[in-house]
Amino acid sequence: MHLDLEHEVRTNGVFRHGLQQRIRRWSELESVALENESYSEEYRAAFWDLVKYCKLNLAFLTPYFWPRYPKNKPLSFADFPFAFQMFEVQAGGFMVFRGSRQIAKSTSFCCRQQLLARILPGFKSLYVAPRNQQLKTYQNKMTEVEKAMVDFGIHDDSRLRKNLGYKEFANGSTIEMTYVLTHASGIRGKSTDEILFDEAQDFDPDLEIEVAQTQAASANPITTYAGTSQDTNTFLEKKWTESSQGTWLTKCPHCNHENIPLPEHGVLDMIQRNGPACVKCGRGINVRLGRFIHAYPQKVGLGRIGFHIPQIIVPAVANNLIRWAKIHDMKLKYGGDRKFLQEILGIAVEEGEREITKKNLMDI
Repeated sequence: MHLDLEHEVRTNGVFRHGLQQRIRRWSELESVALENESYSEEYRAAFWDLVKYCKLNLAFLTPYFWPRYPKNKPLSFADFPFAFQMFEVQAGGFMVFRGSRQIAKSTSFCCRQQLLARILPGFKSLYVAPRNQQLKTYQNKMTEVEKAMVDFGIHDDSRLRKNLGYKEFANGSTIEMTYVLTHASGIRGKSTDEILFDEAQDFDPDLEIEVAQTQAASANPITTYAGTSQDTNTFLEKKWTESSQGTWLTKCPHCNHENIPLPEHGVLDMIQRNGPACVKCGRGINVRLGRFIHAYPQKVGLGRIGFHIPQIIVPAVANNLIRWAKIHDMKLKYGGDRKFLQEILGIAVEEGEREITKKNLMDI
């Protein structure tokens, strides 16, 4: 069952209290268990009580495992609240993230893979990107995140494989990262529980069945698609249209108008000089206080959950004067230009508006 963890913690006092109690209990037992091994079992029980309370969403654990990342500060997604959705674990169905650039996607997925590999014995996770350069970028981020973990290297067995593309853990879990562009021969015969299709806008949909076969033996297959919108005929957009299509709705505190960051709802009018604004009354709104509303809520129950994440609803962007000023200037200069829609607002454009690429010519 889908749990919007960020929204529950922010708005549900009873849930927030329960979470704080469990975190406090786990933290107290951790220090005790380090000094007295007899408390180890009680510590593990408290940890699992915490994890189960949040339905395996591990986003709240990042400050504890990454206390100095980045820039010597605990890793928190408070300024990227939508990243909480990227930590959700859903068996069956799929989740899709249609976003803009710079929404902490890679960091979230790297942390998610590392945490799940450590707490779930025998869990196998496969990251797939269409191009080798995209893969290398993610591998470098994974190495950076892995080395910043508090327990990195402490319990590692020298016999375990740990390289850029493949990581083994003492509990039998693995993380594998690869790219699939024109054929899937490199992953045939592999077995995994989780597949993360990243940069899905560039993925060839004809290869999906072959990649999905790596989950054939898994009792709890987990599938995620993510990427940046390009045109309406991409693999990412296909998955988005099959999903619940969740968009971030921010209610204006002045006139109660519900602001939705899509062209048909006047998204460009939300981008004003001083920050996000209501398209109806023009006064400022706090995007942090919004929530995801799904166009097709019945698909949430079916496990086909989609999220649209444009830059303008990310507090790290909206509350940063320099970054916001740059977005506002680009809006004035380019307006509804396709690149602005894709890169900043995470919105796909009609294929006719797209440039002809070398691959297009080769396909023809």
